[in-house]
Amino acid sequence: MSLLLRAEINSHNEGGRPLFEGLELAVSRGERLGLVGHNGCGKSTLLALLAGDKPPDDGKVRPRKGLRLAQVEQFVPARLEASNVLVLDAVLDASPGAREAWRAEALLFQLGFDAHSIRLPLQALSGGRQTLVLVARTILRDPDLMLLDEPSNHLDLDSLVALEQRLKSFRGAYLIVSHDRRFLDRVTEETIFMRDRQILRIRRPYSEAKQRLNAADEAACAARAAEEKKIDSLRRSAQRLATWGRDFDNEDLSKRAKAMKKRIERLQDERTFVTSGSPLALSLDLGASRSKLALKIEDTQVPHPADATRSLFNVPETAFRNGDRIALLGENGVGKSTFIRLIVEAARDPENAGDIRLSPQTKLGYFDQELTEVSGGMRMIDYALKRVPLDAQAVVARLGRAGFDEADRTKPLSVLSGGERARLLFAVLSMRAPNFLILDEPTNHLDIDGREHIEAELAKSRATLLITSHDRLFTEALATRFFWIQDGRLIEVPSPQAYFDSVRADDPGLSVAAESSSPESEDEVLERILEIEAKIESMLRRKRKHQKPEQVSRWREEVSRLHELL
Repeated sequence: MSLLLRAEINSHNEGGRPLFEGLELAVSRGERLGLVGHNGCGKSTLLALLAGDKPPDDGKVRPRKGLRLAQVEQFVPARLEASNVLVLDAVLDASPGAREAWRAEALLFQLGFDAHSIRLPLQALSGGRQTLVLVARTILRDPDLMLLDEPSNHLDLDSLVALEQRLKSFRGAYLIVSHDRRFLDRVTEETIFMRDRQILRIRRPYSEAKQRLNAADEAACAARAAEEKKIDSLRRSAQRLATWGRDFDNEDLSKRAKAMKKRIERLQDERTFVTSGSPLALSLDLGASRSKLALKIEDTQVPHPADATRSLFNVPETAFRNGDRIALLGENGVGKSTFIRLIVEAARDPENAGDIRLSPQTKLGYFDQELTEVSGGMRMIDYALKRVPLDAQAVVARLGRAGFDEADRTKPLSVLSGGERARLLFAVLSMRAPNFLILDEPTNHLDIDGREHIEAELAKSRATLLITSHDRLFTEALATRFFWIQDGRLIEVPSPQAYFDSVRADDPGLSVAAESSSPESEDEVLERILEIEAKIESMLRRKRKHQKPEQVSRWREEVSRLHELL
């Protein structure tokens, strides 16, 4: 493979804190790399060093001569925000030109936009959809190497699948920072773990790579334990020899004791390295209930939040048993969060709960995806003390276990990062020990280590859980019952696979190798027309309730454009 870039970073500090020591990284043509590590380990800083946005304190980043490197912006450029630009024009701004206009439209269609949405103001889009626009802007520049910093954040499942398909067809190399494990499994071939101020590279997608890393860590711990045992034994022997040499005035025994101490020093220097791991360990203490039912809902309608005369979907008579772990499935906008808020309001005001009844023994905990409760100017310690039934000493200890030191505890909530606010809310929920926990997109601000710790804590608890999450692995690992909001009804399904398959069936990307650029020959155009028409025919053969008219419309628009090219 042709080398695109090599980084040799002897050391680098940020804010007086050392991030990297002896870090080496090479990226070659066509490589698909995932970069993972706990929050604060320096992933975004490494991307900035690779992009040339800043130099390392000691070291070099050497790009190949003429390398076209592009970094997906994390925020919409200020000048585009100020101009109220349209979506299509925002993409074309990155690479204007007549040929690029067609490519920009094609890119947006592949990322799940339609003819109407590409002509909306950019500011009218959600944060996740704006991220897709920023990805399209970068791909339009045809980079040899693309750097992406958490592009999967806040994307719904439709958008996530569209991004996955578009990345698979990208011809260049890319390095992606993401906390979504299934996303990394689908779009990367190698995983770079950042820890202990260095990197460890494993030539496998994340899940396989993590299994190998865990096995290597276990082997290293076992080897280190055996080495420590041997060193302790030698140290005791050296002490005995030194004592005998002194007590019996035996020079030979004293020499043997000194030789043994030198051997101990050598063995200590050669001990197997054991990672320090993530400095943060989230934990949850949840309660349990003796009641058989946690929640019962009579046949009811979930009202539209902006118009109470309209309903989002119907909920037939439904019961959640204590200990159930329920996943709530559905596209963005169908009303998952609205339904959750109805349950939360019923718990807070049971007298006016209507058709939603919670057991008197139910003690509810709620993780709001917007983290609205963890905001404002109140200090962290004051916020925690106000919301938990523990004394100050116990609260300080629990915040320390969640990774917050004394300086953190006096910070106002408004200056905390999303990850810090999520950890704080989990810590407070743990101190309140609910037996029914509602988690609305709890993984948005957690790194992979945090997600895996929370998964393990929730899986071993006996609490009732109601979860919404775009993290497919999180959902599959935890849930035991699955409810899907589909066609205006809440229905129970045996697994989430039908929902996941319905999203993939709507894949707006075209699965041909040439989709990453405009067609270069008449044969290529004809081939693409035939493939799209086959997709349309396949869609129209479905039962009417499973057809997607908007998708068919997008495909037909694409066919019309291709015919114009001919």
